[in-house]
Amino acid sequence: MANTTWGREHPYTLVHYLRKTVIFSDTTVTIGTLPPGAVVLRAGLVITTVFAGTTPTFDMGVTGVGDDFVDGASLETKGVIRDVTNMAAATMAYNADAIDATITLIDAATSGSGIAWVEYLPNNDR
Repeated sequence: MANTTWGREHPYTLVHYLRKTVIFSDTTVTIGTLPPGAVVLRAGLVITTVFAGTTPTFDMGVTGVGDDFVDGASLETKGVIRDVTNMAAATMAYNADAIDATITLIDAATSGSGIAWVEYLPNNDR
């Protein structure tokens, strides 16, 4: 993978995260790469400027699935947006290869920005 943004692994046993700023003109953005065996705990978007448009929503997940963390959450309210309906299935460990976490903006927005985030536990049993 060219230009891979890996989640950094702290030497202590802590919750890790990936984050990436997204703006209204983005379609699908790679937030970063989950290391092999990572367990995803939570994912969402901090909306810093409300997205305007025709009912803008977003999905978050891994490449190839796209909505296994968040599915169709609204972008029309400022604050922390987190959709837990899909997380039960998504909290599995990704055992094979490193996997990209992505956010997809749906229903074209004309303005708006936020910070996408994915919290995970690395596979660092000690």
